[in-house]
Amino acid sequence: MTAKRTGGSSKATAAGLRQRAEAKAKATQPPGPDSADTLSPAAARQALHDLHVHQIELELQNEELRRAQAELEAAKARYFDLYDLAPAGYLVLTEKGLILEANLSAAKLLGVERKQLARKPLTCFIVPEDQDTYYRHRQQLSEAGTPQTCELRLLRADSAPFWARLEGSAAQDAAGASVCSVVVSDITESKRAQEELQRNESRLRSLVSVLQHPADDSKTFLDYALEQAIRLTGSKIGYIYHYHEDRQEFVLNTWSKDVMPQCSVADPQTCYALGKTGIWGEAVRQRRAIIVNDFQAAHPLKRGYPQGHVELLKFMTVPIFKGMNIVGVVGLGNKESNYSEIDILQASLLLQAVLKVTERMHAEAALRDSVARLNHAEEIAHLGSWELDLLSNRLSWSDEIYRIFGLQPQEFGATYEAFLAAVHPEDRAAVDAAYSDSRRDNQDHYEIEHRIVRKHTGEIRHVQERCRHVRDASGAIVRSIGMVHDITERKQLEAAQAFLLQCGYPGSGHEFFPALAQYLAQTLGVDFVCIDRLLGDGLTAQTVAMWSDGKFLDNVEYALKDTPCGDVVGKTICCFPRDVCKLFPRDAVLQELRSESYIGTTLWSYDGKPIGLIALIGRKPLVNPRLAESMLKLVAVRASGELERQQAEAALAHSARLNELLLNGMQLPAMLVGRNQTVLAANRIARQAGAAEGEPCWQSFGRCAHIPPADREYCEQHGTAPPDGTQCTFCQLSRMLDASEPARTEVEAFGNWWEIWWVPIDRESYLHYAIDITERKRTEDALRLAQAELEAKVKERTQELQANNRLLQMEIEERRRIETDLAQSELKFRTIADFTSDWEYWQAPEGTLLYCSPSCERITGHAAAEFMSDPGLLERVIHLDDLAAYLQHHRGRPHAKAQHEVEFRVLLPDGAVRWCGHVCQPVFDTNGTYLGRRASNRDITERKELDRREQLHLEQMLQSEKLASLGTLVAGVAHEINNPNMFITLNTPVLRDLWDEATTALDACMAQNEELRVGHVPLTEARQMAEQAFANIMKGSERIKNIVTELKEYAREAPPELDQQVDVNRMIRAAVTLSWNKIKGATDFFAADYAEGLPPVRGNSQRLEQVMINLFLNACDAIPDKGKAIHVRTRHDTLAKAVIVRVVDQGSGMTPDVLARIKDPFFTTKRDSGGTGLGVSISAKIIDEHGGRMVYESKPGQGTTVTLTLPAAEGMRDES
Repeated sequence: MTAKRTGGSSKATAAGLRQRAEAKAKATQPPGPDSADTLSPAAARQALHDLHVHQIELELQNEELRRAQAELEAAKARYFDLYDLAPAGYLVLTEKGLILEANLSAAKLLGVERKQLARKPLTCFIVPEDQDTYYRHRQQLSEAGTPQTCELRLLRADSAPFWARLEGSAAQDAAGASVCSVVVSDITESKRAQEELQRNESRLRSLVSVLQHPADDSKTFLDYALEQAIRLTGSKIGYIYHYHEDRQEFVLNTWSKDVMPQCSVADPQTCYALGKTGIWGEAVRQRRAIIVNDFQAAHPLKRGYPQGHVELLKFMTVPIFKGMNIVGVVGLGNKESNYSEIDILQASLLLQAVLKVTERMHAEAALRDSVARLNHAEEIAHLGSWELDLLSNRLSWSDEIYRIFGLQPQEFGATYEAFLAAVHPEDRAAVDAAYSDSRRDNQDHYEIEHRIVRKHTGEIRHVQERCRHVRDASGAIVRSIGMVHDITERKQLEAAQAFLLQCGYPGSGHEFFPALAQYLAQTLGVDFVCIDRLLGDGLTAQTVAMWSDGKFLDNVEYALKDTPCGDVVGKTICCFPRDVCKLFPRDAVLQELRSESYIGTTLWSYDGKPIGLIALIGRKPLVNPRLAESMLKLVAVRASGELERQQAEAALAHSARLNELLLNGMQLPAMLVGRNQTVLAANRIARQAGAAEGEPCWQSFGRCAHIPPADREYCEQHGTAPPDGTQCTFCQLSRMLDASEPARTEVEAFGNWWEIWWVPIDRESYLHYAIDITERKRTEDALRLAQAELEAKVKERTQELQANNRLLQMEIEERRRIETDLAQSELKFRTIADFTSDWEYWQAPEGTLLYCSPSCERITGHAAAEFMSDPGLLERVIHLDDLAAYLQHHRGRPHAKAQHEVEFRVLLPDGAVRWCGHVCQPVFDTNGTYLGRRASNRDITERKELDRREQLHLEQMLQSEKLASLGTLVAGVAHEINNPNMFITLNTPVLRDLWDEATTALDACMAQNEELRVGHVPLTEARQMAEQAFANIMKGSERIKNIVTELKEYAREAPPELDQQVDVNRMIRAAVTLSWNKIKGATDFFAADYAEGLPPVRGNSQRLEQVMINLFLNACDAIPDKGKAIHVRTRHDTLAKAVIVRVVDQGSGMTPDVLARIKDPFFTTKRDSGGTGLGVSISAKIIDEHGGRMVYESKPGQGTTVTLTLPAAEGMRDES
């Protein structure tokens, strides 16, 4: 259109020029003849020549004009292309902002035809909110006169806004009027990219702000994180719920602070079951984010919206994943604009990072709690730990060791020498020797008991120390780890036990209660000790021993009311560590002693009644209440028994005195005789006649003169009565044993006549007395005469005797009760010894056993009677490997007064083996005579097993640490390899393109020079070599990438869950990739058969991969040369519903004894080559965790086959 308009104008211009030329020619025509006839021929020829020349000149000028016109037309066409078809819009505006001109791009940007833009204001295409921006732009352009730029939003004809950049400059049109040239560019995508960058920057700032936010607990941290998520997405409200997949339950963590004032839901809950949730539970049910941008409209998911809930206009809920599990849900609402995928991404990324931080906070809190519990447990057990770094001579102590040594951390130079300085001088050399010898002899551990001296108080404490050495890769000891156990209380309690065993028994030379009072005062460091017997109704006590300020006091009787002793009665322990005077202001004794602490215990009778008490009083606060309580509980048992024994002996003595008074009141020889004919008691007259308590009555009277000759001969030979009893012609007891009523007989003996009486006291004893009736016999006649009188006297006398007999019978019954009580007391002490869990025995100097507790049968399988009858059995039950140590311990220092300990194994009759901890010490009487050895054997089998398991666990921990370090190293190496490999992968295609371009140029050169060579190689051959090299580089780079990927996956920390769907074939391929260097170095014949359609197994891919790598490495180690093969094969056992993996090698095989122990931890045949013996054990454990089986089949020289059977995951199948 422009070209045609230009052509018409040119014709008009040419015609005008013609007319102007003719007019000018007429006006300037020179004067001359009127016609050509007047010209001469020469002039005519010259004129014709000039005309011809002028014609040619005109033609040339005309040609030049046509060429110029063609160039002008081309320039106009180019202008059309540059102006109308430019990517940017061009506008020409008047001073009032009206559009004068616009190119096609501007019309297209504004969405209208170009002709419709003419004389239209530009402001009608500007978003109202950006009108001020446009006016400022025009004003700046007018004032400055230089080009100005602004960014604003324009509206298309369809009202769709877009971002545009206006670049304006001032100009003048042909008439000199001011106009504005405007270049319009669409910058919508640039703006979106800029907004995305701003959002990313905001998200990163929020994430950094959240991660750097200080918080004491996870609740505060999550509150802040929710505020950041609300701000980042432009929301108004929000919440975070924890979700438990196993229980399908939501637990509220935090609401935004603006929610609760607006919420009026009745009885809001903090826990919700998934099935009872509405739309906010859909994120879990559908396992994806849910967006509802018009919550007021009807929506199928809009349910579970209780009355009183804060008003929702827009809503978004996003699940937070950890692996395959949903662990939380974040909800956001009431954003002004619509929610989008960007909001989901921002919330997910932010909350994923927050989840990791909260998990770390929980782990740190758990760790702090665990450390606190460990410190508390160490404090309770008085057990501390230490570690000595031999390279730096740095000694680290736990808090409890500082407490044991009575030190503060800042006052202890943490070195081995500083530790030795705290050891008791007498034990220092032994402690140093124990540690130094264990290092010198290359031992793994040692154990020693020694004393320490507290620096500030000088107090001596007993400790037990155990140490284990840690070695580096070369086997050198680089670190020592140990524990220190404060056994002072145990030593004190053992000393108390020894004191109780030796004190108060016949021959000890000490009265029990005074010695006990003195011992408690000195051992526990108290100022006053009293041991009391309760009187009457238990409201009054009488002391049996009283120790005060280093001396004994006379026993007194006092009332218990308003005293701490009154609180003790009926309680096992009553302790007031301090301020006892304030608690009992009416106790004058406490006030006089200026007492500060008190502890006491009740002494109980065998039938559970309080019979006495022990009280300890100090002028200082009680330092160690626990030791005092343990000590009192220990001595209370013996003290109770001793108090009962003394009471029983007193009652028995009282009864014996009464019996003696009754018997001596009879003016006849009288005795108490048992059914076995033993004299139990005799009065003075009977004793003068030869009766002796404890002897048979026939032996006491007449020295066996009244028994049959055969019985007398048996007694003389054996010193005892015949087994079937002895017939005594004097007492004739054998005839009276069945008599239930008093019986009498007359016997002639000792030259006189005797009337013998038997009065049954009870089933076991009789009152036996004899009346000399010699005179009666001699005067029988006279007596007959006086029979009536005599019978009367006899009757009267009989009545008196019967009365006396009744009294005597009552006393005997009382004595029997007392004897029964005494027997029960003795039984109680024997029960304590018999029913202790330890095996106790007392061995005489000649080797026989004086006592053996029944616990021996539980420990050794042999009854106590067997040991009593066969002392040699003691050594026969000891394991042969431990017998020498036991004999050396037993016979080394038999008379040394210190305790000795040894541990040995005993063999039970069924072949079982148990461990015993043996402690023994010699027994001496008060004169120092050696009475034998008392020993205690404790079953320590469980402790030994725990020690073994602890050692195993420690070794496994060390192995795990090594594997963790190896994983970290592998991950780091993989990262370092991946970076240069990425350069190879990215630059090789660039290099190949350059090579292709170079070869194209070289081909052109080769057309001129057929002998062209590259690197001394013909170009054709060089091209093939280069192509092969590029292919090999890419192939090698891909292999590096695959290996690095497998290494990183293998080094990745395995999740504890066993719920992955594991592709067994893919897992084995990954294991082959990681083991390939080892495999190709071991064999040239490796084959793998992967079954098709193999179902997956449920478990942990990384742990199963660890098993396969271990099997491949073991197979490679078993193969003697590269000519032997390794074959791995998978298959699906449909009947067993299992996946079978079989690894076969043609190695050297295993002997039956090696095969039997192949799964034992730390068993290895490769110890010299660095084997730990944990590979197969850990692999078997992993397979067991997956519910599978690992079976080894092997014979020497025939190789080994390992079969893994893993349960298939039903309902799924591998389609790879």
